[in-house]
Amino acid sequence: DHLDLLRRYTTPISLEELLLACQNNRLPERAVAVTFDDGYADNFYTALPVLERYDIPATLFIVSGHIGQKEEFWWDQLENIFLSSDKLPPKLTIAVKGSQFARLLNDKADADEPFKKECKQWQLSSATDPSPRHTILRELFNIMLRSNNEERSLIMTQLQDWVGKADTVRDTHRTMNVDELQALSKHKLINLGAHGVNHALMH
Repeated sequence: DHLDLLRRYTTPISLEELLLACQNNRLPERAVAVTFDDGYADNFYTALPVLERYDIPATLFIVSGHIGQKEEFWWDQLENIFLSSDKLPPKLTIAVKGSQFARLLNDKADADEPFKKECKQWQLSSATDPSPRHTILRELFNIMLRSNNEERSLIMTQLQDWVGKADTVRDTHRTMNVDELQALSKHKLINLGAHGVNHALMH
């Protein structure tokens, strides 16, 4: 629906064309450039067929250090642990940047169906946290956002040990592999760009 509206009411052009048009002061009326961040596999399997249907170009910004990796991005792993686990230990105690991080889950160590439904509607941009699970997730997200790759890995290893959940990659959350990116690099509608090596926050 989104791309249908863009095709009918705007002028979709590639990001490269957009920049060139701006430099030459020849920007088409209602020019729009479509971009995707991070390099998730759904860019290839879900987005590309729709881009082809409406003949809309797009630029995909790829996190190069995650190409073909057998692990999810750290923020997806956090979500999987705290919002998708049926049962968690009642207390979390891990080391975070040299200090002890200890939190209680209270009555939300076990997730019932109403809680799972509530989780699906919650985002980090939500104003409130419905449970300790959400609060802990938000706290760790803010810490890891400002951590280096080694610090993030240490935190995540401790969380995986705490929950007893193997670090498996959900097909809905994996990144593209080399073959998929090579196929996209040859597609007339697609340009590839860099989105950093480890998705680090620039200070």
